[in-house]
Order: sequence, then C-alpha cells, then structure tokens
Amino acid sequence: MVRSSVVGTEGDDGQESASLRYLMRTMTVPGRRTPWLELARILVVGTLSRRVSEWFPDVSVWSDYGIGYGFVPLVLPLAGLMWLRSRRQTGS
Repeated sequence: MVRSSVVGTEGDDGQESASLRYLMRTMTVPGRRTPWLELARILVVGTLSRRVSEWFPDVSVWSDYGIGYGFVPLVLPLAGLMWLRSRRQTGS
C-alpha cells in the first residue's frame, strides 16, 4: 500500500480520488499564469524529490513528477498551456 500525504488515506482508491480532485482544481482555477505555476511546482518538487528524497518521505502529487498519479500533474499544465496558446492563435 502506498500512503499519500495529499489525501491521508492508503490504497489506490485514495490516489484516484486525489487525482480527480487535482484535475478538477487545476482545470477550474482561472488565470493564464496557473499552468505556468503548476508546471514550475511539479518540476521543482519532482526534481527535488528525485535528488533529495529524504525531504519527501511521503508520496505527494508532485513527487517524482507525479508518477503515482499517472503523470497527470505533469501533463495537465502542459495541456493547459497548449490549449491557451491555441485559443490565442485562433483569437477566441
């Protein structure tokens, strides 16, 4: 069993629930800077969790670039940035 410090539960059900909440929170937060902040967060924490693992004894959404959450935390900001860029190019 993997303990997730984000939701405080054990097992896959807790991780799936945390992934869904993370996805909904990130998609509903307004602002064009949000994807950049999320991307910076995942890159900083992901890198630190790989380099200095004792700083992150528990699994979090951002540790190891979101590997425990199917890389959703890494992919979602990139998808958001691409979507914002496509909207800007089409003038919508």
